[in-house]
Amino acid sequence: MKKDMADNKNKKEKKAQTPASGSGKNMTRYDRKMQMRREQKEREKRNKKIAVGVLAAACVAAAAGIGAKAYGSWQAKNGPYFMVGDQEIKKAEFDFYYNSSIRTFENNYGSYASYLGLDTSKPLDQQPYADGMSWEDYFQQQAVDQIQTVHALKTEAEKAGFSYDSSKEADAAVQTVKTEADAAEKSVDEYCQQIYGEYATEDLVKQYTADSALASAYYTKVGNETEVSSDEIMSYYDEHKDDYDSVDYLLCTIKADVPSDEDSAAAESDSESETETMSAAESEAEAAEKQKQTDAAMAQAKKTAQQMLDSVSDENSFKNVYSRYASDPSSGPSHVDSEKTDVISSDVADWLFDSSRKAGDKTVIENTTTNEYNVVLFQKRYRDENRTVDVRHILITADSIPADEQAESETEETAAQTQTTSQTTQTTSAQDQQTLDAEKEKAEEIYKEWKDSGASEDKFAELAKKYSQDTGSASEGGLLEKVQKGQMVESFNNWIFDAARKPGDSGLIQSDYGWHIMYFVGQDVPAWQAKIEDTLQSQKLASYLADKKQALEVSDEKGHLHYLKVKAAESESQQETALSGEETSLPEEEGTAAQTE
Repeated sequence: MKKDMADNKNKKEKKAQTPASGSGKNMTRYDRKMQMRREQKEREKRNKKIAVGVLAAACVAAAAGIGAKAYGSWQAKNGPYFMVGDQEIKKAEFDFYYNSSIRTFENNYGSYASYLGLDTSKPLDQQPYADGMSWEDYFQQQAVDQIQTVHALKTEAEKAGFSYDSSKEADAAVQTVKTEADAAEKSVDEYCQQIYGEYATEDLVKQYTADSALASAYYTKVGNETEVSSDEIMSYYDEHKDDYDSVDYLLCTIKADVPSDEDSAAAESDSESETETMSAAESEAEAAEKQKQTDAAMAQAKKTAQQMLDSVSDENSFKNVYSRYASDPSSGPSHVDSEKTDVISSDVADWLFDSSRKAGDKTVIENTTTNEYNVVLFQKRYRDENRTVDVRHILITADSIPADEQAESETEETAAQTQTTSQTTQTTSAQDQQTLDAEKEKAEEIYKEWKDSGASEDKFAELAKKYSQDTGSASEGGLLEKVQKGQMVESFNNWIFDAARKPGDSGLIQSDYGWHIMYFVGQDVPAWQAKIEDTLQSQKLASYLADKKQALEVSDEKGHLHYLKVKAAESESQQETALSGEETSLPEEEGTAAQTE
C-alpha cells in the first residue's frame, strides 16, 4: 500500500516537473512555438503599458513646466516687484514711473542731455551718472521716490477723507497717448507698452495718472493749510537779509585791451615760419608774451578806473563822466531794484551787500576772469515792498474744444493735403490760425456765459473748475495767489500788474499757452514776504512729506533695484571711513595705551 502511494507520488512529481501543453500532453515543437508567441505578446503588452506610463509622466512633467512658465509670467506681471511699506508694487507700476522719469528728463533737458553724459539710445546701466551710480540707477531712484510720494500722500488723503476728481488729468494723459499712438500707427496698448513698459495698458496709464493727480491735489491742500506766522517770516528775514533785500547802485565797466584768441590765431596764420607747429619752447615764449600784454592792458585799465573813481564824488558826477570811461557807454550806469543774484559778479555783489555799506560809498573792483575793472557807487539798500497780486483765470486750449467743433471750422483749403514744401507750410500756418481762432471763440463763449450769470467771483471760480485747462489751478477755481512781478508769461504779467488794475477787473488775453479769461482779485503781501513765506512753507511741506515717506520703507527682497545696492555700499564705505577717522583721532595718551595693550 505504502509502495503504491510512493510510486503515485513520484509519478505526480515527475508530471509536475515536465512542461506540458494546455492539453496536458508533452510539448511538441508547435507547442513551444505557440508558447513563445504568447510570451512575446505578454511582453509587448507589458512594454505598451510601461510606454503609456512614461508618456503620461512626460506629459505631466511638460504640463508642470508650462504651468511653471505661465505662473512665472503671471507672477512677474501681478506679483510684487518690491515693497513700499506693506504695499506691493507691481512691475507695471514701477515701469510706468521709471519711463515717465526718463520722458520728463528728455522733455526738460533733452537738448543738452549729451553734455550731462546721457544717451538714451544706449543701455542706461552702462552710462555712469555719479557716485558709483549709472543713469539706470538714477532713474530707478527717481521712480521709486515718486512711488513712495504718491502712496504716502494717497494714504494720508484716505485718512483725511479727502476726495478729488482726477478724471481730467487721467483723460488728458490717455488722449496724449492716443494721439501719439495714431502718429506711430500703433494700437493704444501697443504704444503704452512701447513707452511705459511691457505690462502697460491704457487702463493702467489712466489709473497711475489719476493716482498721481490725487496725490498732487492733496499735497496742494496740505500746502494751503500750512501756516507760516509773521514772527517766523521776520526771524527768517533777519537771518537771510542778503537774499531778500534789493540795492540801487551805479556801475561803470572798464575792459582791458588784452590780445584776443582771434588775434593770436590771425598772427600765427600770417607767420612766415616754415614749420607747421611750434616747439614747446616757442609755445611757452608766446604764452609768456601774451601774459605780458594782458598784464600791461590790465594795469592800464586799472589806472583808468582809478582816474574815474577819483573824479567821482556823488551820483551826478558819476553819471557825468560815465560815457568818458565806460567800455560800452550804451549800457548806462544805473542799476535799480537789483537782488544779489542780479549783480554783474559775486565780488561786486559782496561789496554792495556788505552790512556796513552806506550811501555814497565807492570803489574799484577787479575781475580777472573777464579782464576788466568795475567802478561802483552804492546808493541804497532796501526791502522790495512791491505787492504781489491774487488773480483767477480760465485757460482755454485746443484740448478744451470738442473735435467735432474743430472739424466744423475747417475749410477746404486748410483740410487739403498739399504736396510742396511751401504749400505744406501755408496749410500748417492756416491750421494753426484756425486753432487759435477756435480757442478765442471758446473763451469768448465762456466769458459771455460768466457775464450773463451776474459776473461774480464765485461764478467765475465755478466756471474755472468746469472749463480751465490749467490743472494746477482749476481745482481751486482758477485762483493764483501771491503772484510776483515777472513770475508769469509776459502778456499775463502785463495785465495783472497794470498800474490801473483794480479788484473785479476782467478780460481776455492770449499767451503761448492759449487764451485766458482773467479776473483780478486784488493785491496781496509784499514780494519779499511772499518769497520767505514760500520758502518756509516749502521747508515745512518737505519735512511733512519726508516723515510720511519714512513710514514707507522700500524693501527689495528679489534684488530688482540696483541703486539700493549702490547706496548700501556707499553707506557702508562712509561708516568704515568714519570708524577709521575715529581711530586715528584718538587722544595721544589713549592711542599709546591701546598700542601698549
